[in-house]
Amino acid sequence: MIGFGLVTEGISDQIVIKNILYGLFNSKDIPTPELSPRIDETDADYMIENTNWLTVLEYCQTEVFRGFLEKTEDYAIIQIDTDALTGDSVPEKYRIDIIGKSVEDTVAIVQNKLISLIGTDFYKSYQEKIIFAISVNSIECWLLPFYFSSQKVKAGKTENCITVLNEGLKKGGHKFYIHAKDPRYYRIAAEPMKKHKDFIKYYSLNPSLKLFVDDMQARRIEVDN
Repeated sequence: MIGFGLVTEGISDQIVIKNILYGLFNSKDIPTPELSPRIDETDADYMIENTNWLTVLEYCQTEVFRGFLEKTEDYAIIQIDTDALTGDSVPEKYRIDIIGKSVEDTVAIVQNKLISLIGTDFYKSYQEKIIFAISVNSIECWLLPFYFSSQKVKAGKTENCITVLNEGLKKGGHKFYIHAKDPRYYRIAAEPMKKHKDFIKYYSLNPSLKLFVDDMQARRIEVDN
């Protein structure tokens, strides 16, 4: 059965990506092995190693990542938030310039950066199995269409998405708000993505989520239900 190896910034990002896959393919039985970060088998809220945006970039350059693509039939999904790659604190090797860029251009710039780190020749050999999940500017923005489907401006936001998401959670009757990467909250917040009918109806309201899902659909990936 075809699966999707996940390379993400953290557990909360894996949760969102998994729910996207469930909603897109209308299946909860899709194998989603965690490549990075690796999760403790006895505690789904615990990372075996601490990870962030930097470890995503570093993992893409490893022989472990290459070996996964060479030895399995699975796809690899690489997720990163674009806001992680800006600012003076980012090492120059990884820094990008996306100020004033459109969502489409921002995604293209980050994708090209990732390809250069993976290695152009290796990428060309395995590009059909490598899928980029580039969230502009954060993965919380990808949750907004499922809380603001009737408010296109909010559904399509790319800035201050956690604040807007918390507004949506409150209106939805939830008694918590997102202030840290707590997996328990993200599992609840991402739950609306699982419903296939709603997912297909609303995902395109957020521009960078649309780019990710449209790429997935263009590949005509088939999973067993």
